[in-house]
Amino acid sequence: MPALAHKPMDAPIHQRRAHKRFDYEACCEIQRETVTQRAQVKNISEGGLNLTLLETGSVPIGKVVTLTIGTFDPVKAVIRWQQGNSYGVQFLSAIKNNAGLHSVIRNLEAWHATS
Repeated sequence: MPALAHKPMDAPIHQRRAHKRFDYEACCEIQRETVTQRAQVKNISEGGLNLTLLETGSVPIGKVVTLTIGTFDPVKAVIRWQQGNSYGVQFLSAIKNNAGLHSVIRNLEAWHATS
């Protein structure tokens, strides 16, 4: 599991994040045991992403899931928080191990650096 930066819990959330987040929309499938649910990725970082569940039901906080984002290789993650049908997800291994997603993040970083 990636190490998290230790920052004061009373700091605003954007100051507590270990990685910069980028707006990014993509179709996603969440697989847990025998259940697959459709979702929409809203933003992404080296450490995780935010997604919106597109179907009824929920995914328990703390649940380990497999995410398939677009046509990229699946990635293991854990559900960290939920607010309505929006979920915060933390990747369980370094995203650089997933060449497709790592490339997306590198491209987003480069684009933001020149904006």
